[in-house]
Amino acid sequence: QVNIAEPTFLHGAVFEFFYSLHALPCIGFKVTCGGKTMSYSADTFNDPDGLDMLEKRGIISEARKQSLLNFPWECDVVLHECGVPPIHTPASTLQKLPEAVKNNLYAVHIADGAAEEAGLRKAVAGFENTIVIHNNTRPNDLAIQTLLLCAQADIFRDADINQCIHLLQMSSRHRYRCGYEFNGTMGGVFFIISEGVLRVERDNKEPIILKLGDYFGEISAMNGGMEHMRLTAITNVEIIDINKF
Repeated sequence: QVNIAEPTFLHGAVFEFFYSLHALPCIGFKVTCGGKTMSYSADTFNDPDGLDMLEKRGIISEARKQSLLNFPWECDVVLHECGVPPIHTPASTLQKLPEAVKNNLYAVHIADGAAEEAGLRKAVAGFENTIVIHNNTRPNDLAIQTLLLCAQADIFRDADINQCIHLLQMSSRHRYRCGYEFNGTMGGVFFIISEGVLRVERDNKEPIILKLGDYFGEISAMNGGMEHMRLTAITNVEIIDINKF
């Protein structure tokens, strides 16, 4: 659940949601993280002349029109839909935008040929075409991620502020390259996977594959017990260990 026009904090980012104008209810958003911003229009009719006409006909109010016109074009990346009006934004609206905005604009919901004809850059589907925004890591980002991952573990879900402080003080991060193996005895440590895929083999237990947010060692972390295990990094891995001993 999100609230329109109120900040929503998620994994260190701040989302601001707003209503768009479409035949079906749609919600767009602006997200800020690490000093960088991105906006997404959702399906919407965003044409100044068309919105003026809708206001004059009494279909939308002045306030509603202004909220639609106040789209966050200034973002580092803008994903805006484009299609056939009056339920989509016409290509002419995007063509009239300042060059500085168009340099950061990716059109969605538009055919390849139509985008090329309008001179618009289209957001292309596929993981290989992922748009990467290189943001600036803030001093508290790692602490936020650590606490978010801890919150997924049952034993930490109801931790209070003081306990969260203790978790951060006891935690450390370790990175291992793909293929790394550990074969030995360990205990007294609680592990959370913060990146990658790890295979864990323990005596008399079935091997398990752990990914982002998965954890192990909760029993030995509480009683300090030791056990033999073999760890294999299937990919590059980052592990958060929480050690109270």
